Amino acid sequence: MKTLQSLNGIKNPNLIKIGQVIKLTDSTGSPSSGKKSSFRLPAGIFKITSPLTRGEAVKQIQTALAALHYYPDKSAKNFGIDGAYGSKTANAVKRFQSMYGLTADGIYGPKTKAKLNSLLK
Repeated sequence: MKTLQSLNGIKNPNLIKIGQVIKLTDSTGSPSSGKKSSFRLPAGIFKITSPLTRGEAVKQIQTALAALHYYPDKSAKNFGIDGAYGSKTANAVKRFQSMYGLTADGIYGPKTKAKLNSLLK
């Protein structure tokens, strides 16, 4: 059988044979249900403001976008999640919205939240 030398996001994986079932575990070492982890998303409307909106709610939005591979700085530590709703966050929201038929305005609101929730469950 052919083997893989690396697996997305797993550092130094053991050689895995194609077709082999891999049991996933969460951060506590418990078996994973195979579903994406639960995300708390804030209610309300978030957009670029001056000064920038900052805080845990913005981090929740950025984390959800990163989980779906929309947060822009994939090479940065923690995907560039910084808790500030700036141009990078607005652009990630726009890309997400355009992919799912929402108005691509970069504003996080109820429709964007609902679509994120549906994909992360």
